[in-house]
Amino acid sequence: MKLIEISMNDNIEHQEIISSFNELEKLDEITSQLDFEIENRFQKNMYLKIIPELSKRLNNIHNQSYPEKYWEQIIGLEILMHIHHCRDILKKIKKIRDKKYKIKIIKPKNYYIPKNSSDYRLFTQHRDFGHAQLLSIYECEYNNNLIYCDTVYDNSINKINKKKYFKFFSLIKKILTKKTEIIFILIRRILSLFLRYIIKPRLLLVQTIFTNLYYIKLMILSLGKIQILNDLELKDDRSHERIDSISRKKMSKTHSNFNNFEKFFFLTLFHFTPKSWIESYGFKYNKNKSILKKYGNINYVVSESSSEEAHFFLANASNVGIKVLYNEHNFLQQFILGNTIWFHLRNCDKFLSLGWSSISSKKVIPLGSLYQWSTKKKKENIEILFISSVASKKFPLYSAAYGEQGYSKALSYFDMNIKFFSNLENSIISKIYFRGHPHVKKKLYSGYVIDDNLYLNKYLNEFSTVDYSSHNSAVNLISQSKLVIINYLSTPWLQSLVSNVPTIILLNKDVYYVDQSYISFFDLLIKNNIIFTSAASAAQFVNSISDNPNIWWNSKNVQNARSKFLDSNFMVKQQLSKFLVKLSGEIE
Repeated sequence: MKLIEISMNDNIEHQEIISSFNELEKLDEITSQLDFEIENRFQKNMYLKIIPELSKRLNNIHNQSYPEKYWEQIIGLEILMHIHHCRDILKKIKKIRDKKYKIKIIKPKNYYIPKNSSDYRLFTQHRDFGHAQLLSIYECEYNNNLIYCDTVYDNSINKINKKKYFKFFSLIKKILTKKTEIIFILIRRILSLFLRYIIKPRLLLVQTIFTNLYYIKLMILSLGKIQILNDLELKDDRSHERIDSISRKKMSKTHSNFNNFEKFFFLTLFHFTPKSWIESYGFKYNKNKSILKKYGNINYVVSESSSEEAHFFLANASNVGIKVLYNEHNFLQQFILGNTIWFHLRNCDKFLSLGWSSISSKKVIPLGSLYQWSTKKKKENIEILFISSVASKKFPLYSAAYGEQGYSKALSYFDMNIKFFSNLENSIISKIYFRGHPHVKKKLYSGYVIDDNLYLNKYLNEFSTVDYSSHNSAVNLISQSKLVIINYLSTPWLQSLVSNVPTIILLNKDVYYVDQSYISFFDLLIKNNIIFTSAASAAQFVNSISDNPNIWWNSKNVQNARSKFLDSNFMVKQQLSKFLVKLSGEIE
């Protein structure tokens, strides 16, 4: 029998241990769209069943009687993620049994309890230890023939990345290269500090990512009734305090009427429930209460953040009658099978979309976005800009939006890229500025990402430039490019379309499943060679237009296709600022 050593040390120097654990991740498979729909429906139904139960348990633990919505706003996203992670590990366990693998497991005394929601995500998603711990919990409960190891969770990488290093020369360089941006930041912060002391806001922007210019405009146009709370800090130093075993037993208790999945899911909660939901909850609640009191009579809170700090704040704001508006984050997902819009609609009073309308929910208001989608056109120093995604071994929750995440989907993603590059002329490959995703090279994500070099090394050595830096933003590089090629559906493809730069998008239809109600969503873009579902065809088209892509891009049909798509889904002439200013002036 083959031994899978899941008792890895998360230190990246132990490559032989990590690679052996990867054999477990390689058991991942791409499912058919029908199977994906069935699994997605199951997980959603589990969520709708589990949330009321956990809300009751948390009320019991904290001796409260809060509505279900309160707790869902705090814990909902992580519960959705945890349902997926539990389902994922159960599928892999079945394959382990089928292949008759033998496994070592972590000793229960060495199980790790995450400090907060952010730590939970890092632990389960970005590090191998989380899934190893899930598997170990299962084996301890259902298997008598156990082989233990002494591995403990090493979060030293987290601590290293949290340290702030002052680099004098890099600071000087930033000041010299981003003078205008720094001036706007200073104006925004001074104005925000001044208004906070003389005017009580009616509308609070909580961890939004608008441009500094828009922040300044909103504060001025609303006469200070719109204010900003981006530096929301609710962390405390009590995360290492004694574990409340009694409360954790209440949280993880199983019932005889639970199905097998529910029994396993609840069993894992003893060690996977973040301390911030139990041991540190009181501290966070009191912090939120004092912040809300400081700002006075707020009518509305607007946020797009998925952080625990924002979720705690929104839940407590909603609980005292403040309306919560969700500002759609910077990517379209309504067309994707398994999107999370239903989840956001459950947890907000209004959903401010990037520009698309909904016939199924009156909560959705198409308003656009105040994010930096484009910048002033610069000198075209880049012949061909290729903006690449990040492939990873696991994905955070069960949605087709994560087209490069999960081992099997990552392999499909690399295969698409290889087909594209292998069909390009050599003279074109040498012109490519490859903008890799910064996460690929960050030490924090080393146990999570699949390095591009493993599959694309041949081409990476032939490109004119390979750039994984985080200071060169995609929107800035787009403004310097003659032709932009993008291999995933997140923020950059929209930035490039909005910027009206010749753009080609590679769409991996084998993993990006489209909801049936949006089956013709991309038809016009595909017809006009903006989106390609065949990497080889995309490469051949690039070969034919690379000398002067503007001839194709500026044609009437292509420009009409671009305009119609943006008009239907994305408000370039956004209305969000007018809407927010009007709301801030309402008197209730």
